[in-house]
Amino acid sequence: MLTNNEFNSLKNMKKEILKCKQIIIPKPGKKLILDVISVNKKEDFNISLYRNRINFEKITYQNLHKRTSTPLIRIDLAGPPHFNPDGEKVLPPHIHIYKEGYGDKWAEPLNNIFTNTNDLVQLLYDFLKYCNIINIPQNILFIPVLTNL
Repeated sequence: MLTNNEFNSLKNMKKEILKCKQIIIPKPGKKLILDVISVNKKEDFNISLYRNRINFEKITYQNLHKRTSTPLIRIDLAGPPHFNPDGEKVLPPHIHIYKEGYGDKWAEPLNNIFTNTNDLVQLLYDFLKYCNIINIPQNILFIPVLTNL
């Protein structure tokens, strides 16, 4: 369990994605994991991107601290409402930000932090920037799923 100060330190440290020149938001049912390291080389992270295989709009972006296996920040774009520990109902899209004593159990509306929540590529770029990634690839792609109507 991290303290809020430890979380803030991890969130605010500059980070780099390892060996990545392009990001393709995964196809339904798939997950992409990006290895990330702090610039001072002392902390390792994963950024994971997951796309639900049934509800194609249900996409999750998450920043995980590897040493403690702690989810630090997570965006849920679709799915059921989330209920915070105090009973408050938060509709998707929403963001979970680590809170001491609760982990990632608290959520707030995504538009409280990000202004462009409809463009998945821009949102991923903004999420990586929010996680303090300093070498975000310029080539981020989203391939829509075509369905037969």
